[in-house]
Amino acid sequence: MKIILTSDLHFAHTAGYTKKIIKLFVDNLKECDALVIAGDMISHCQSEWIGILKILRDRYPTTPIITVLGNHDYWDVVKKKIDENRIRSVYESSVSMRYRYEPTKKSYEHIANYHKKIFDRFNITHLQGNCIDIHGTKFWGLDDWYSKIPMSNDGCNISFTDQYSDGFGSRGLHNHMHKIAIDQLNNILDNVDENDKNILVTHFNPIGQYRDTSMQMEGNLMLPDLVEGKFDAVLFGHTHRSFDSIIKGVHYYNCGSEYDDPKMMIIEE
Repeated sequence: MKIILTSDLHFAHTAGYTKKIIKLFVDNLKECDALVIAGDMISHCQSEWIGILKILRDRYPTTPIITVLGNHDYWDVVKKKIDENRIRSVYESSVSMRYRYEPTKKSYEHIANYHKKIFDRFNITHLQGNCIDIHGTKFWGLDDWYSKIPMSNDGCNISFTDQYSDGFGSRGLHNHMHKIAIDQLNNILDNVDENDKNILVTHFNPIGQYRDTSMQMEGNLMLPDLVEGKFDAVLFGHTHRSFDSIIKGVHYYNCGSEYDDPKMMIIEE
């Protein structure tokens, strides 16, 4: 089983970065059994999905493409010019400060339905606590979330208008997203057969206790104990750091994509 793993592509982060992503997949176009994207395909806007999915599907027209969602995959902002009357200092009047990003007002349900529509359009498998069998290997995936209420810039770029509208940094929305992740993980653990060849895909770093990483980077830190003896490998992203190591008998991989340096790795499992 040959797998191409990538993550944190942050499509359209900058114009130049988009060209780097295109070059990455042109220069490294290789045959594989599955292309796995471990979250954060887009950068700021839901409208960016079309561009990145078209690039991936054009270069891998028949290859199974598997993904899970990362935090950036919920972002949806518009660029607005700052009112000149509100500029109060020389620093703020610099070109870079003349604009600000403001989150759109859409419900969580609206974003989720959009994801389903566009993944169906490009024949992308979005794993949400379920699995897909490719040549006898079962790929399981979950849309994981932060282990604690994050102190991150996500709060400035996500604004759901439904019952979770009390703010991204609030306990209400965090609990909602965290519950989705836990429900999906429980479904996986209830249905996985340890006699199969199993690979788990998630976005957030599940191995913080084994590395010197910020708590803001971490997802479910119980994962290494929960997957032990059940999974052969775990593929993740989010940290922008490469990782290739075996922990408790399970092989953990992260391709190490960064904002200005998209990467991929080939995995033989």
